[in-house]
Order: sequence, then C-alpha cells, then structure tokens
Amino acid sequence: MKSIVAWIRQESAALQGIVSAVIALGIAFGWWHWTTGETGAVVGIVAALLAMFVRSQVTPTVRPRSADGRPLVPQS
Repeated sequence: MKSIVAWIRQESAALQGIVSAVIALGIAFGWWHWTTGETGAVVGIVAALLAMFVRSQVTPTVRPRSADGRPLVPQS
C-alpha cells in the first residue's frame, strides 16, 4: 500500500491522465452511459483525492518576512 501511495504522490498528473483516458474510453465504447454532470463529478472527485495525496508535499520554499524581519508565516 505504501508503494501505491508513493507512486500517486510522485505521478499524480499521470494518474489523472489515466483516469481521464479510461473514462473517455468507457464513454466512447459504451461501457457505461454517463451524463455530462456525472462525468464531471467523477473527474472532480479524482482531482480532489489526488490533491489530498499531493498536498503533503507542497511547502513554501521561501518564508516571507515583514519589513522589520519578523516571520509572517508561523513555524511548523
């Protein structure tokens, strides 16, 4: 399971592309019949889930400071 999560974090754009391609193939070949709203909902949910996986890797590279040198973002 850890290797799957690690791959998702490293290749989130690739996974989004794979999911979109599978949805497109499924609709094109009639494997399922989704409305536009249902398709958008599935793509949106996948994007939100991927964002939760990737969010843990996003950190600011520069800590902003005020004019007098005080940090504007609390240390974590």
